[in-house]
Amino acid sequence: MVLTDTGLAKVFQRIKSFVASQLNSKASAIHTHTSSDITDLPNGYVPRSGGAVLNGKIYARNVDNESLMFIGGTTYNLGAYIELYGKDRSTYSGCAFIRTIDASNNVYQMALKPDGTLTWGSKNVAMQEDVVPRSGGAVMTGSILSRNVDNDGLIIRGGAGYGTGAQINLYGANRSSGKGAVYVQPNNSTDSKSMVFVPDGTWTWDGTAVQITSDQRYKQQIDAIDDKLLDAWEDVNLVQFKYNDAVNEKGTKARLHTGYVVQQIDEACQKHNINISEYGLYCHEEYPERTEEVTIENEDGTTSKETKVIEPAKEYYSLRYTETLVVECAYLRRENTRLKTRLLSLEERLEKLENSENSGK
Repeated sequence: MVLTDTGLAKVFQRIKSFVASQLNSKASAIHTHTSSDITDLPNGYVPRSGGAVLNGKIYARNVDNESLMFIGGTTYNLGAYIELYGKDRSTYSGCAFIRTIDASNNVYQMALKPDGTLTWGSKNVAMQEDVVPRSGGAVMTGSILSRNVDNDGLIIRGGAGYGTGAQINLYGANRSSGKGAVYVQPNNSTDSKSMVFVPDGTWTWDGTAVQITSDQRYKQQIDAIDDKLLDAWEDVNLVQFKYNDAVNEKGTKARLHTGYVVQQIDEACQKHNINISEYGLYCHEEYPERTEEVTIENEDGTTSKETKVIEPAKEYYSLRYTETLVVECAYLRRENTRLKTRLLSLEERLEKLENSENSGK
């Protein structure tokens, strides 16, 4: 049978009608669905970049507040959850929160902030760098370890708060008062006193000079102070001076201090053939250079290690003023005794002369 043009047209018309009837039951290329139309998605969410399906009960993005939430319960506040805040939020930008909720609906929160601080409730949590020195050492387990940023100091407390237990205050070099001092404060319910160590070498207990053991049973080779040392002490000058750091900070307003200079004491002793190191009048402290290894990023994208000096090597001398003042007193006492002896001798000679003149009359 030969199909005519009319017959062929009828066949194509029937095919077109069949295809059209099949397409009418399908969705168009551009269309929308409601959530009820989707019944075969997995339980959770797969990021576009790939990854495992999250199986938490609720996974939601809060568009208005720019945050992402993972909730363990069936709805908000019915279970522990993690909330990740976006960097463009009006409050707490870029923070991460972990919140736990107990059966009584009490909420406890840990917050990690972009500046590196970590809090639990309203309290700061000591991070590892705060409690473990870079050079190593044991972790401090005291009740409170806090840095007083405003006053430039570090406080280690044994009690639950200020005044509830012994504490150590390490004052920073930039404080308005007490620069670089160390305060050791034993404290119970009734008494609170302080031992203070000051950078100039002085130390006090409750505002008074500290007692030093002077019991004979703890000493040996007890003898009078060597006259050679007292002879040398005659060449030691009492001076006034200003401290370098005070002048650097205050300029002409830096105050004058009085005392001795270790090097001058050493020079005076050398003139009299005395080895000053045999006496405990002074201390010599040496601190080696402190360094750390840092990673350097090179221009070609590679990295290398470099040793960086954190603090240069240094040394300094300090005096035990309680002992130097004893030497000063011994020197003055000896001079006073010598003057008394000379005065007595002169009085005796004068008396003999007067007696001789009176007998000749």
